[in-house]
Amino acid sequence: EQIDQHLVHWPKNLVHRAKQRLTKITQYLIRKRKLELSGKKEVLVGIRKKRERRDARREAKALSAAKLDKAIEKELLERLKA
Repeated sequence: EQIDQHLVHWPKNLVHRAKQRLTKITQYLIRKRKLELSGKKEVLVGIRKKRERRDARREAKALSAAKLDKAIEKELLERLKA
């Protein structure tokens, strides 16, 4: 309501964005308060999305390279037997 009062002449999308930011901050503070009250000293660790994606791509490439190597080896063994 205070945001609506102070931002009366602002565009609706900016008011909505400001409300979303406020909600996010209050939820963060509530979570932080809960953690402090529980007594656990958990440290929130961020996920490194870029690194995770890079590793996933590398794994996929390594798997495809291994499949290719296996296929080549199989083909060469078949030729050797024939």
